[in-house]
Amino acid sequence: MTPARSIAVVGLLTLGIGLACLGATLGQPWLGLTLDRQRSADRPPDITAATGPAASVPAGTQLIAIAGAADRIALLGDDLHPEPQLAFLGYADYNRFFDRQHRLAQMLREQVVFLELGDGSTVPVQPQPGRPWSDLPFGFWVQFVSGLGSLLAGGALLAFRSADAAVRWCVLAGVGIMLAACTAAVFSTRELALPLPLFSVLSSLNRLGTCLASAGFIATIWLYPVSLTRRSPGFALLGAGVLVWLGESFQCLPTGPASSVLFATIGFPVAMLLALLQWRRRTLDLRAKAALKWFLLSWLGGGGFFVFAILAPALAGRDVGELTPYAFGALLMTVLGLTLGVARYRLFDLDRWAFRILSLVAGGFAVLLLDVLLVQLMQQTQEVALVSSLLIAGWLYFPARQWLSDRLFSHTRQLAIADVPALLRDVLINEDVSRSERQRSCLQRLFAPLQLSFNAALSVPEPRLEEDGLALHVPGIVDQGVWEMRMAAHGQRLFNNRDLNLVAAIQAVLEQFVRHEEAIARNIETERRRVAQDLHDDVGARLLTLLHRSTGEHAEEIRRTLSSLRETVYALVPSTGNIAGALADLRAETADRCDAAGIDLHWSEAAALPERDPCPGWGQDLVRILREAIGNALRHASPQRLDIDLTGRGNELVMQISNDGAKTPPQSWQPGIGMRGMRGRAQRLGGTMEVATDAGRVHLRFVLPMTRPGQQPVARG
Repeated sequence: MTPARSIAVVGLLTLGIGLACLGATLGQPWLGLTLDRQRSADRPPDITAATGPAASVPAGTQLIAIAGAADRIALLGDDLHPEPQLAFLGYADYNRFFDRQHRLAQMLREQVVFLELGDGSTVPVQPQPGRPWSDLPFGFWVQFVSGLGSLLAGGALLAFRSADAAVRWCVLAGVGIMLAACTAAVFSTRELALPLPLFSVLSSLNRLGTCLASAGFIATIWLYPVSLTRRSPGFALLGAGVLVWLGESFQCLPTGPASSVLFATIGFPVAMLLALLQWRRRTLDLRAKAALKWFLLSWLGGGGFFVFAILAPALAGRDVGELTPYAFGALLMTVLGLTLGVARYRLFDLDRWAFRILSLVAGGFAVLLLDVLLVQLMQQTQEVALVSSLLIAGWLYFPARQWLSDRLFSHTRQLAIADVPALLRDVLINEDVSRSERQRSCLQRLFAPLQLSFNAALSVPEPRLEEDGLALHVPGIVDQGVWEMRMAAHGQRLFNNRDLNLVAAIQAVLEQFVRHEEAIARNIETERRRVAQDLHDDVGARLLTLLHRSTGEHAEEIRRTLSSLRETVYALVPSTGNIAGALADLRAETADRCDAAGIDLHWSEAAALPERDPCPGWGQDLVRILREAIGNALRHASPQRLDIDLTGRGNELVMQISNDGAKTPPQSWQPGIGMRGMRGRAQRLGGTMEVATDAGRVHLRFVLPMTRPGQQPVARG
């Protein structure tokens, strides 16, 4: 069978087991009670919440007894114990527990039951035939996912290395955990009781799974990385586990119902001893020692928690029922750790998608373990414990997962390179955004970083990783500064060398595109200069000759034509790059025109202009906006006074052109080429344009940023 078919079969088997567990859980009668059993076995449970059929039952009182048509049972705290084999160490008490469960289950299937409460009242309740999804507690899902996850991990191992003996016994351990966890998910989270046939089968399978898991773990470490003996002890261990299970099932062992628990407890130190023997034999084999480290860490973490926090205290008579769901999460961590250790030792080849499934499950159970530890050991509330565990697990999970991924599956591709050309095409053809915005859009779409910001104070010659891959610095292609991306894929992974190579390639494409745009801009400016020169030398000279030969009304018309031609030539000639000098020339030109027309000019410059353009073309667009605004005032109005005011406001330049010669209100103006051109240039610089009137004067106001795009928040045109 091919690996793909094997995984498909395991997936279908997992699906079937999951549906069976859900069916057995949701198919039970439901009262709608949330009961809190007391630490004392002979005290009735408390009703902490009541919904559904029992919504009329008051919360905060004790549930003394349940009565049916022909039976009445006084409830005890142990009736709700999630793990009966840990609660009753003698067969007599164990059997009485199951007898009470059977009677309660039969009673719950009646049409009406009567709840006797601690306040002396009796409330009739009609049980609902099935239990709703929303009533399943968190512990159910922990055990449910642990069991199915263990089976999937074993199936992935078996699909790729079915011939390896160590892998087969590791799979047996995963199957054992699946049996123990999935059955416990059903009976340990029951609302009150299960029928005897179902409960007996679930309990038997639970004990069998415990024995199989212990035998599988011991056999795995005996054979992994190499067998400690010539012959494998796996079948002997399996036989011992089955004998313990049979003896426990027939109730003929002196250790009582907890015999399988005792078998697993003894197996932990045996496995640790075998691991130490493997370590001593592999002293010079660094690869084998690296693989053994995975086993030791996972077995000490997951197996140690299960033994020392659950099994050993239970055998000593302590009640650990509330921790049992999390114990199966710890066992899943053990299976995953051993699986990763085998992958490190190259006993099978898992693809990256399989590693991601395993790592996601491991991260989820890290949160669960931290949550229960914070609640139980540090007495934190559930809300605080959950938030804390998410933060701690998140900080540890992302670096650990990326570290494992880079070493185990460095050959696996992370990004679809074939999609890059289409992505660049979509970004580059958008002419409505600036060059800096194009680079930002490319980085955002390629890597989806959790944070993306521009830092003008930093400088790097080429892209580079920072903080062990937590951040990726990319130099700006237009402005001096650095784009900083943090945590790729919306915070789900770190950056790596592959991302570094990809962003370097993207940078090369963007830089080539920018150079191409700059070449086009230079050609356009050259052509504009040529046209301006031709207009000045040819058309201007001819008009000047006609002016000398004409008199009267024709001469005045030629003068107006020459004035319009001069404005056109000035608009075509590009800025020299010296903003202050260009403004000084414009001021002198405007003064001459105002003197000739008898207009009072007031020019004020209170702003400290930047020494160089914050972005390409900034000063050129500034001068052209101002020249067009002045030209409009002189051509289309008859002002007596023209005011031009340039002031600074933080990192912004506020430029206002005012006149008192408006013939019509601005609301009635039809925007022409000049108005649209000024507004477009202002938006391209990240600024705004406003037109207003005040006491018979028209004010044209521009607000333009004097910083690089990305250094301060600016609007985009």
